[in-house]
Amino acid sequence: ISKEFLSVFLNVKIVPPEAHHCNGKVERHCQNLKKFVKQNYGSKITDILDDYLFKYRYETISLGQEPSYHKFFNTIVNFPRILNMKTSENANEKVRQFSIKQTVKAFHKTGTKWREGIIIDKLSDFIYAIRLSNGAVITRHVNEIIN
Repeated sequence: ISKEFLSVFLNVKIVPPEAHHCNGKVERHCQNLKKFVKQNYGSKITDILDDYLFKYRYETISLGQEPSYHKFFNTIVNFPRILNMKTSENANEKVRQFSIKQTVKAFHKTGTKWREGIIIDKLSDFIYAIRLSNGAVITRHVNEIIN
């Protein structure tokens, strides 16, 4: 067990339940939470708590550090860093479109990999219903269909 991990437990103090003056940080956080709930009155409580915890975890505190670093001396990989990841170059490419009654080849996992068929319906932006040459109807994603 690392010394950093053990030092966290050495700093924890037990406070009597009714001695609010001994537990200033917790009382301040409780007041902040109550204030945040009042400001967002009308929203679902789960949404309010999620917003509050997200704000607390990832905003820098008055010391210029994230709360996780201030308490545990370690920066947690957080959600905003994930949000700022660069997107793929092909993310802006247009999705392939097929028309009804168009002859295509659909991917099949067993046997013949590509089976000929005709598109009979568009189920969503990415999913098409295809009638194969043997009469079976299958659904396939645009990535599993070729002209």
